[in-house]
Amino acid sequence: EQLALPPYWYSSSHKAAIEKKRKHRKREGRMDLKTLSKTISASWRNADPVAVEYCKKLAQAEMETYNTAIEELTEKCNAKK
Repeated sequence: EQLALPPYWYSSSHKAAIEKKRKHRKREGRMDLKTLSKTISASWRNADPVAVEYCKKLAQAEMETYNTAIEELTEKCNAKK
């Protein structure tokens, strides 16, 4: 079973770099945060276990990248002092 996801779906910074900016337009029928949270929770509960595992591994890899960047930045700032 293949899991097809668009490129850079997990990273807003990469997505912003490849997408053009557009004017802000008000939309009708917006969801409040409580409803949005419940919808997302229900989607994750019913998600395919393969997709969930893939997302967890991806999140772990992104967290390691983030922690490495933070450590380098901290060392760099401490070296300047």
